[in-house]
Amino acid sequence: MSTLLLMSLAQLLAASDVTVPVVELHNAAVKGSKMPAIGLGTGGYGSGFAHTYSYQAVKDWLDVGGRRIDTALEYRDQVNISRAIRDSSVPREELFITSKLPNVGANVAATVDVILGQLNVSYVDLLLVHEAYNQCCDIHYSPTHENCTGPTPSNSSCRQITWGEMLKVYKAGKAKAIGVSNFESKHLADIVAMGLSQNEMPAVNQFEFSPYWHEDVWASRTEPAPSDPYEVCPLHPARGLVEYSRNLGMVVNGYSPLAGPDVAPERDGWVDNRTMLDEPILIEIGKHYNKSAAQIALRWEWQLGVVTNPRTHSREHMMENLNIFDFELSASDVYKISYEIPIPNRTSCPINQANKNYCCHKVCADPMAVY
Repeated sequence: MSTLLLMSLAQLLAASDVTVPVVELHNAAVKGSKMPAIGLGTGGYGSGFAHTYSYQAVKDWLDVGGRRIDTALEYRDQVNISRAIRDSSVPREELFITSKLPNVGANVAATVDVILGQLNVSYVDLLLVHEAYNQCCDIHYSPTHENCTGPTPSNSSCRQITWGEMLKVYKAGKAKAIGVSNFESKHLADIVAMGLSQNEMPAVNQFEFSPYWHEDVWASRTEPAPSDPYEVCPLHPARGLVEYSRNLGMVVNGYSPLAGPDVAPERDGWVDNRTMLDEPILIEIGKHYNKSAAQIALRWEWQLGVVTNPRTHSREHMMENLNIFDFELSASDVYKISYEIPIPNRTSCPINQANKNYCCHKVCADPMAVY
């Protein structure tokens, strides 16, 4: 039996006993709120995937020792998640449930009640505004437009209205902490402009972060990297989002930390149909530590201070994801992952079909396009 196979079996046996670090949340968070460093992403299970995936994935995640679950109203999987929680033996107080709602302005309270009803809980541990774009008068969330009898609020005003309503939900005890998702610095500036106290600012900013998409690492480099993503992705000029978020007291939460290996190649048309898990640099580094490519990427993110929620419905992969806290990457390995992994090319891009490299390394829509 190979050494790597023996290592994998040992990891599986030890997974349920692993201790996952936690980070303390500040700002708009109940004192003492702690967020596990690794969670289970569920986006896609209830839409692009079979609906049964979300139930079994969450049930397996809880069974192997995972405790943080990341979902959203938009994912359409919260009812199945509530069933998985009900059928597990894990007490509610041991769980950390994150959900998200659209930027719906005065409709926040009603939307939160829908979320809590679907999850069958009285509160969520973390509630995020899912996107920065204006849905204050979206007919789907305000069918009678009772809150939009006048002009539609501007984009900045909508974000401010939504955040004011989020604070009401937080103070009512329906969320132990509140934050934002897919907010760039320019979007966070709208909340800063509200003149709030520190304990009314977002506790978390969740955005895409992976070896393929980590703007702040590129921006902070002291010597040129092999290629500059800003030359082929001019839509995304903002740098310093991690630093800006942290300076405001927020925890940085990275989604798609493995760049969506289950869906990205076929959905985004990457030329060589490879995924991050096929990256030679990650594989080679993994051999040194007896870890998989996924574990190396997740450990890299953790050492950069980013908590993550990789999506998987593989029980084995869940166990691997939990076992990233028993080793430490060297500085040279962190550098290799940050600067030497080549950016994959796309044959298609939703933003600009003419430029095949444009946004080539981004799995989800680019928030910089939102004004």
